[in-house]
Amino acid sequence: MKKILSFVVVALVGMSLVSGVYAAETSTTANAVQVSELLKAIPNANQGGMWIPGTQEVEYISTWPFLTYQRVSLEGGYLTAGGLLGVLSYDVGGLKDLGVNTPILNLIELNIGVGGGVKYVGDKNVWVGGVTGTLIKLHF
Repeated sequence: MKKILSFVVVALVGMSLVSGVYAAETSTTANAVQVSELLKAIPNANQGGMWIPGTQEVEYISTWPFLTYQRVSLEGGYLTAGGLLGVLSYDVGGLKDLGVNTPILNLIELNIGVGGGVKYVGDKNVWVGGVTGTLIKLHF
């Protein structure tokens, strides 16, 4: 009886391992398709700077467009020094608009705008506003 019971347990464990490997393999393939579709849906990340006139500082910013109409965009993002940011920008154009067509230089597009948000300074949140310019669009 012990031999039969141990055989059944080994058989069940073996079957569960085989089905687990099969399920992991099929779910990995399915996830790969979903991840690629997800990456296509992510908007371009704009990298640039914001000049804050009150403190005479230039802060590095990263923004993502949420709403775009023709060449005007409403973007949200963050200051790398710590803070959240909203930007209204205008797409001036890029090198590909001038006929330059290389994989690296296609990332360069100039957006200018105005932005405002909250910067974290110590334990305080300080309102900041200024002129923004983004130069590089990162495509996923």
